[in-house]
Amino acid sequence: MALFMVRGLAGRILTMGDWFFMPLSTSNRELVAQWRADFAVHGRRPAALNYYRAAARIGGAFRLQSVTMPVLGMWSSGDTALAEGQMRNWARYVDAPFRYERIDGADHWLQLGAPALTSKPVRTIKRCSNYDRAARTATSH
Repeated sequence: MALFMVRGLAGRILTMGDWFFMPLSTSNRELVAQWRADFAVHGRRPAALNYYRAAARIGGAFRLQSVTMPVLGMWSSGDTALAEGQMRNWARYVDAPFRYERIDGADHWLQLGAPALTSKPVRTIKRCSNYDRAARTATSH
């Protein structure tokens, strides 16, 4: 992620070696082909990288406040970018119900690579009355 912070360099690194690094985050070759096509459109690659830059700026410039909405954290055993402990540790930043789901066999982009495995926990959370009530309360203010 540190490389994503360096403007100009990050985009060049991503495309280096015929996009060598991109397949490291997913085994889904169709996704890689789609991302390559998407990122070839002028302005899209910097926009995607700006997401990471903004997250780092917010985390570094401000003291993060606790999330007051219910959170479902999911992590996959095939994630090459994040460790399981990172997802589990997010519970300390949540002042609301926090639920952790481990998804085995997917990669970093688990919602894209394993939608059937990720949709069940999401549907379960959505139906949970505590989550629905907390969401309605938070959005009504």
